[in-house]
Amino acid sequence: IKAGYGYDFAPSIKSELKVIMGLAPEGHLDDAGRVKTVTSDSDREKANRHLKMAQMLEKRSDFEAALKQLETAARIDPNSVECRLELGRIYCLMSEPEKAIREVRDINPADTAFQTTRAFVLGKAYGQLEDYSRAESHLLAAIESDPEHSRAYYELGKIYQLQGQTDKAIKAYRQSLDLIYEHAK
Repeated sequence: IKAGYGYDFAPSIKSELKVIMGLAPEGHLDDAGRVKTVTSDSDREKANRHLKMAQMLEKRSDFEAALKQLETAARIDPNSVECRLELGRIYCLMSEPEKAIREVRDINPADTAFQTTRAFVLGKAYGQLEDYSRAESHLLAAIESDPEHSRAYYELGKIYQLQGQTDKAIKAYRQSLDLIYEHAK
């Protein structure tokens, strides 16, 4: 196999069988199984590889390493909304709300899922900063955008609990649990 090429054996076998059966001349389709492979080296694709690695590291709770991967991805493709949202989420997980807000505040994603994530990150970050009115506003926006966002309900419950609004907190926690158990079925 030559550099830059992959090999697909099925067309080669078919070609050889045709020669053996006398249906094709000798040497027919010598390159039948050779296919040109494509490398993906654009900035966006490089950033996506770092993003995927960060997501794998996050699943293993290695937030420091995930953060490094995301920062690399953001340097490679500074216009990637997904990278910036993931950075914001990781900053929140690492209790760095100012960095999370700075990362996601100025982006205005067109995609609804990204809008939901942005609202959630801002809500969680403002909650960590004890700016409860902003936190509530953003978390309610996340819930309005995605009524099945169990984590947003949970964070909203925490905000209400910290403000002493027990009834609202219980209602939000209950909704979060209902959604979690509903998705577990």
